Amino acid sequence: MLNRYPKYVGELEDLLADPLLKYLTHKELARFLGVTERTIRRWKNSKTPRHVLLVLWAFSSAGLADRHREAMNTAALHAQLNAALLANERGRHQRTDQAANDPGRETRQRPALTLVKAAPAAQTSAPASVGGR
Repeated sequence: MLNRYPKYVGELEDLLADPLLKYLTHKELARFLGVTERTIRRWKNSKTPRHVLLVLWAFSSAGLADRHREAMNTAALHAQLNAALLANERGRHQRTDQAANDPGRETRQRPALTLVKAAPAAQTSAPASVGGR
């Protein structure tokens, strides 16, 4: 969904004047938000909690437009990444114009593997006495 929320979403009256929300009755709004009608009336007369304003903003035309814009940007980013990966794959396959099992194909000799033994750890002797005795 949204990675960031707007700092200011407006007041409750502004959000309820939105074309997508303006036809909601107090009863429908209260049921949608899971509160009573009395709570809706109280929020209209005093300060509305921010989380309620964010929910209403998300369902307003501004919130829906913001989510649509973010989805379009994400889709464009994925399309560009996909195109770059496909171009890279095509470039890898076009570098060799012969089949891998073609008998006339020049083969590179792999260097022989040589095993290197680890050097023995240096042996240190512990002091015979502790404290100078």
